[in-house]
Amino acid sequence: MYPWAYILFLVSVVKVQGQDFAWLGGNKLSDKPSVIDLPGGRSGTGVWQDSNNTVWMFGGVGMTSVATTTGGSVMLNDLWRFALSNQTWRQLHPGTVSNLTVATSRSPQIPRPRQLPAVCGTGHVMVLFGGLAEDDEALGDLWVFDTGKKVWRLLVDSYSGGLEIRNETDHDTTRDVGPAPRGDSANWCTSSHLYIFGGTNSSSFLFSDMWRLNLKDFTWEELKSSQEAPTSLRNHQTADYPQGRNGAMTWLSEMETSRTLYMFGGNVLSKYPRDRHIASGYTSDMWEYTVSTDSWRYMSGSTQPGQPAAYGRLGEMSSSSVPGCRRGGAAWSDTKHLLWLVGGEGADEETPSTVRSAKLLSDLWRFHPMTGEWEWMGGSKKGDTPASFKKKGRLMHTGLPGGRLDAATWKEANSEAFFLFGGLGHDGVQHDGYLSDLWFIDVSATITYDFYVPAVYGFAIIFGGVALVLCLSVMALYARDRSKPPQWRRGGAGTSYSQLHDSDT
Repeated sequence: MYPWAYILFLVSVVKVQGQDFAWLGGNKLSDKPSVIDLPGGRSGTGVWQDSNNTVWMFGGVGMTSVATTTGGSVMLNDLWRFALSNQTWRQLHPGTVSNLTVATSRSPQIPRPRQLPAVCGTGHVMVLFGGLAEDDEALGDLWVFDTGKKVWRLLVDSYSGGLEIRNETDHDTTRDVGPAPRGDSANWCTSSHLYIFGGTNSSSFLFSDMWRLNLKDFTWEELKSSQEAPTSLRNHQTADYPQGRNGAMTWLSEMETSRTLYMFGGNVLSKYPRDRHIASGYTSDMWEYTVSTDSWRYMSGSTQPGQPAAYGRLGEMSSSSVPGCRRGGAAWSDTKHLLWLVGGEGADEETPSTVRSAKLLSDLWRFHPMTGEWEWMGGSKKGDTPASFKKKGRLMHTGLPGGRLDAATWKEANSEAFFLFGGLGHDGVQHDGYLSDLWFIDVSATITYDFYVPAVYGFAIIFGGVALVLCLSVMALYARDRSKPPQWRRGGAGTSYSQLHDSDT
C-alpha cells in the first residue's frame, strides 16, 4: 500500500458521536396499562411543571385494562405527579376509566377524558383548557386544579355562541368572550399567562387566532394582531402572521429585557385531518412572536407543506439545514436560550407522499434564534426507527428513543437535563403503540469527533509499514548509485534499468 492510501484510510474511519440518551425507566413494550407507581402507555397528555420542580400530568389517550376489553385505546383523565428530586411517580387521581379503581357517583368532579389540551399554571394552581375527546370532539371548558388541596374546580363550560362563566357558588352565570372549543393548539405557559394559537375543532377546521388567559382572574383576551389578521389564512403566505395550524411545536424564551414565543411546523391543511397522519400537510417554518410588541416574524424554513429534511453535518450550524416537516414533536429550551426539538411525525430525507402515512421521527435538532439556523444534533436520520434500550440510567450515544409523536417533555431546573415520556410510537421490539418509557437527555455534553483506527486493521498497518521501509530503502540505493553510467538492455517487451537484478524485474 502507498503512504497516501493510509491517509485516506485514517480519514475514512472518523467516528462522529451524537447526543447521548439514557433510558431511565418505564416499560420497553408498548400498550401497557398503568400500575400503582407508573403511568400506562399514552400520548397527547397535558403537562405542567411548577416552581417546586414538580411535574403534573393529566390524561391523554392510551391504555388501561378497560382498553384491552374494548380492543383499543381510550381517552384518559387520570392525574399523575412526577418528582424530579427522586424521579418517582405518584398517582393523585385514577380518573373515570382507569383500571386501578372503579368510579362511582360519589367521585369528585373532574375534567372529562381528553387528549392534547392546553395546560399551564402559577403558584399552587394548574389550569386546563379544551382538548379533544372521543371521536375528536373539541372541548372548550376551563378547569383549575389546586395542587395543595388536590381538588378540581370547573370555571367555564363551553357552549355555542360563547362561554358560560360559573362563579364560586355555581348559582349565577355571566357571559364573556373566549376561544372556541379546540384541541392540539400551540401553547405557551408563562408565570402570568397561558397563550394559545390555532388548533383544530371537531370538523377539522384549523384556527389561526391567538388568545391569552390571565392566570390571576382567568379572563381571556384575543390579541390585537390576531383580531387584525386575515379572516382565513389557509394556504395563505405571509411574512408577518402564521397560517392556521394544529400540532405545532413551541418554545418560550424569557430574557431579562423581553419575552419571546417561538413556533415551528404543524399541520396547515384541513383536508388532511389529524387522524390521517399525512405529512403532505405539515410545514417546517419557524416563527417568532414578541410579546411586548404583539408581533409575529417569519424566521426560517418552508411555509409550503410537505418538505423533507436537510440534515447536513452532525453538530454543525448551516443555513441549509432544516428539520423535515412535522407535527407533534417534543420541544424545550435550554439555559442558553437555544431551542431543542426531538421526534414527531413527518418527513425525514424523503419527500412525503399524499398516499402514505407520515414517518415517526427520532431525530434531535437545535435552533439558534440569533442566527436563525438549525443544526442536527443526534438521533436517527431515518424515520420509523425503533427504540434502542441500553443500560438503564446510563447516557449513551447508542441509546435512542424510538420514533414517536405527542410525547410529554419537561426539564430539570437550572440545568441542561431534559426528560421525555411516552407518546405514540415504536417500542423496543419494533411494535407500534402507546409508550410509557421515560428518557433522559443531557445536552451539556456537545458533539464530539473521535479519530481512531480499529484494531482489526492493525496487521495491515504493520505490513504496510514494512513495505514503506523497503520502498524507502530502494530509493536510497538508487540515489547512491545514480552517478554510474546507465546500461540499457533492449527487448521486445520494453526496457528495464540495469541496476536491478533479473530476479527483481
